[in-house]
Amino acid sequence: MRNKNMTLTIGITAFLFIFIISLIYVLYCYSYYDGYQKEKYLDEFKKRDYDFVYERLTDKDKINREEFNKVIDLMYNQNTLENIYNTYYKDSNLYSNSEEFIKEFYYGNKKITLDDIEFMKEGKSNLFKRSKFYYKKVNVNNGVNNSAIGIIDNVTFNIERNSTLRIDNKLLNCKEDKCVVDYMFMGLHEVNYISNNYTYYGIVNVTSNVRDINITVLDSLINVKLNLETGVDVFKDQNIINNS
Repeated sequence: MRNKNMTLTIGITAFLFIFIISLIYVLYCYSYYDGYQKEKYLDEFKKRDYDFVYERLTDKDKINREEFNKVIDLMYNQNTLENIYNTYYKDSNLYSNSEEFIKEFYYGNKKITLDDIEFMKEGKSNLFKRSKFYYKKVNVNNGVNNSAIGIIDNVTFNIERNSTLRIDNKLLNCKEDKCVVDYMFMGLHEVNYISNNYTYYGIVNVTSNVRDINITVLDSLINVKLNLETGVDVFKDQNIINNS
């Protein structure tokens, strides 16, 4: 009788153990997993693991990591901004000092939440498969301006006719007064603009809310030197961003 009771007790215990484990697994698959993934993506962005972020961007195959790194460096590296200020703006009247300039363009001080991230979900989690998540867009704010991390398509830059425009040292193939870029990263980009034999420098903020940008009215645009040549072949050795 004792052996029978022992066997029954072991059987019930094993059944309850298996039942509880199965229940936890079901809850994990259907209720917990997706939320856990979103929290993980948030934490990786907060930790500034930008390799992780790039690998999980939607449409990342459209643009290489080098272009992504340039955007991240401009937005999250105060030394880079300090160098830009000293090179282009120090002797201008646009910014009173480097602190004001950095406050305008540095995005590393503000923390983001899940509400700031737009995810793209692939598949559905069940007992046998797991859904995959990608960063579609991460909205960021520095207390002065709003920007975003992610990939955007069909961005138009408007320029004066017979002008030359490059973004992050890449020459755009413009038609008349418009330069249309198929894919690019949102966020901050360096601008080099030649018009009427003058060379200008500036920083442009690209977001999904603004896809049509007039370069000539950028607040940060500054004349950096007189171009004594025509400007036609100045960037002939640079890569050209393909347009539609």
